[in-house]
Amino acid sequence: MPIESVNGIDLYYEIGGTGEQVLFISGSGGDLRNRPNQFDSPLAESFEIICYDQRGLGQTANPDGPFTMAEYADDAAGVCDNHRICRAGSAHGASDRRSDSERQCGKKSAAGAGMEN
Repeated sequence: MPIESVNGIDLYYEIGGTGEQVLFISGSGGDLRNRPNQFDSPLAESFEIICYDQRGLGQTANPDGPFTMAEYADDAAGVCDNHRICRAGSAHGASDRRSDSERQCGKKSAAGAGMEN
């Protein structure tokens, strides 16, 4: 079971697909055990997708809450940094975050669900 420590908690993640790496953040309540999911979408035909269960969901640790948007953002940024991901998409649309991976890659670190950049 792929687990990585990010911001003091253990996050469960999966990687699939082929192409440029992209972090896909599922919507509230997302759980990678549920199918179909992002790996069953056309996105996986064009990108190597890294997905994770957000804190408190699925197979990720459930630390004491409530959780803040800043914690969710820091978790996503930590996964991006650990995997040197330059692009991220969310089921909720675009969000932007400057990170070491963005500086290293010289690209925008986030794009909307349509993955425009």
